[in-house]
Amino acid sequence: MTSVANFSDEEYFPLYGTIADNTEGANHWCLFAEIVAFNQFLRPVLEVKDRVGKRFRIALYPQPSAPPTYDLSQFKKGHTVAVFYASEYQFLDGSEGVRQEDLSHIAVRVPSAWDHHLLLTCRPDIGLPHRPRRALSSE
Repeated sequence: MTSVANFSDEEYFPLYGTIADNTEGANHWCLFAEIVAFNQFLRPVLEVKDRVGKRFRIALYPQPSAPPTYDLSQFKKGHTVAVFYASEYQFLDGSEGVRQEDLSHIAVRVPSAWDHHLLLTCRPDIGLPHRPRRALSSE
């Protein structure tokens, strides 16, 4: 029988704001988030939200000597981003988020019904999916 990952297990799939606390004993972990906005003013920055709606940013800091390993066109609103071995970071402007230097540890995929299930219906408080309520906001 094939084992299936429990995406509400915060040791391996932490929420933003709990990464350091929940991944201390884990060898591997992955932060999932939905892209809310993307800009490239000084560097590529993703505005994202996790499965409970907590908003934060993921700033990409590619190594200047490394060849590009990503396509900026994949960072679109509604897509899911997975950041392996993410850690929380406080930026110079006082905001918080994830500073991602190793771009081989980031993946993006097109939204699907499964992503909707992962991001919106996994309840971290009980670890079981629930039926999502109809959204009231226009986002």
